[in-house]
Amino acid sequence: MAQLELCPGETMVSYADLAPRERETADLTKANLVKSYHPFSKSGHFVSAGVLVERPDGTYQIFVAANNEVGPTLFSCAEQGVIREVSNHIQEEELGNISCMILVDQDGSGRATNKPPFPCPTCRGWIAGLAKRASWGEHLPIYVFRTDLEVGVKTTIGVLLPHMMDFP
Repeated sequence: MAQLELCPGETMVSYADLAPRERETADLTKANLVKSYHPFSKSGHFVSAGVLVERPDGTYQIFVAANNEVGPTLFSCAEQGVIREVSNHIQEEELGNISCMILVDQDGSGRATNKPPFPCPTCRGWIAGLAKRASWGEHLPIYVFRTDLEVGVKTTIGVLLPHMMDFP
């Protein structure tokens, strides 16, 4: 992996450091890359996002989505897609059970990229909205990995979007 400059509050993390359900989420997120559809994208990147929801009764659910373009200016980033999935399939009061978000990407030829896929500014806003609704605030854990899942970055939405949604 290319040397990354970490922001304060970010740490390097290996796949082996993840808890078992987080590893399962990373595996499903990576497997979901095949659903990426991006014929108009200049970058050609496949991106997939996963969200792990762990309930107090021990049950859990994993949601995944991939980036999807339906026109040159009409698209949905993977982060937006997974947030819609979560919002459509769990009750508002269950949002506090979200454990983490995981992002994985690869380049258009199927090779791992040099850097993990940090969310675009619009997606950072979407994630901040979800984190606020989930009572995580700025502390929602986000893992970003290249395709090989070997080493990634653990960050939070507060690091990615300082002063997020900080209004009355």
